[in-house]
Amino acid sequence: MWLIGVFVLCLISPVPGLSPAQREISAALGSQVLIPMEIELRRDSSRCDEFTWKYRYKNDFKASLLAKSRNCREPTVQRLRISENGSLEIPDAAREDSGIYTVEVHDSGGKLIHSANYTLYIQAPVSDPLLRVSCRPDGSAEISCRVQNGSDPTYSLSVNGRLELDSVSSVSGSGVNITVSSAPPWNISCSVRNRISERNSSLISESCPVPVSDPLLRVSCRADGRAEISCWAQNGSDPTYSLSVNGRLEVDSVSSVSGSGVNITVSSAAPWDISCSARNRISERHSSLISESCPETCAMTCLTKSVLGGCVTLFVTTVPLVVVCLHPMRKPKGNP
Repeated sequence: MWLIGVFVLCLISPVPGLSPAQREISAALGSQVLIPMEIELRRDSSRCDEFTWKYRYKNDFKASLLAKSRNCREPTVQRLRISENGSLEIPDAAREDSGIYTVEVHDSGGKLIHSANYTLYIQAPVSDPLLRVSCRPDGSAEISCRVQNGSDPTYSLSVNGRLELDSVSSVSGSGVNITVSSAPPWNISCSVRNRISERNSSLISESCPVPVSDPLLRVSCRADGRAEISCWAQNGSDPTYSLSVNGRLEVDSVSSVSGSGVNITVSSAAPWDISCSARNRISERHSSLISESCPETCAMTCLTKSVLGGCVTLFVTTVPLVVVCLHPMRKPKGNP
């Protein structure tokens, strides 16, 4: 316990521009805090110095009495302790112990011989900062840095060696954000500190994906009456596709290399109401094609005529498929 008290004393510092009798003390939540009596008290029965300790919260005007000595006897204080030399001890510092502590010492004749104010800050140490890069469709990136734990954190953030933010305050958990338009990769460093602690994190060579372009739709009709529907994006990193036909989802979040896309075959009769979306982690695009129909194939025309009029159908099965329709010659009237 003595070592903790010494640690806290090391954090006592004078307030710049104020009287030397005013001090600041910073201590960790749950630690033992020692607010010192900076003069040596006279403790003999004939010439006994008397002292008082008072406390007020930062924004309060009225101070409350914590302890008052009488006849060279150390006063008793609930939860707190008064040491033999008159120092005030807080054994298990809580957030509500933050505030302004005042000590006054009077000699045996009632004359004020010492007075000092101590502003006490009780804080939770900051946790390691979390860095995140969010890529945007316009090619820029949003860089955020935050801590999940810690009282009154301040942030400093640098990108590629350039200091972008310096000692910016933020509520714990919310952090800070900047937008960069320079091309990746980025070397990002973030430091977070408060009065009692400091932590650092870095992220190197983070790059952004390319936004997807508008998906292209194509319908290819086949001789068997079915249709092949294709959807692809010419640009974009790691796209995934969703494709629906006449309100029915045929493909859902299927990954594909940019430029190759996805393909399905439908056998339902035209027309078709086609919708396709392409997305990646920074962008999403949609395209639609309504009432696409296939022309009647020659094979179907010839088949119909062969049934009705006795025409001959010839299929040449090389690729590409060629369908030839042969119709019977009609003799002119009057010829044998």
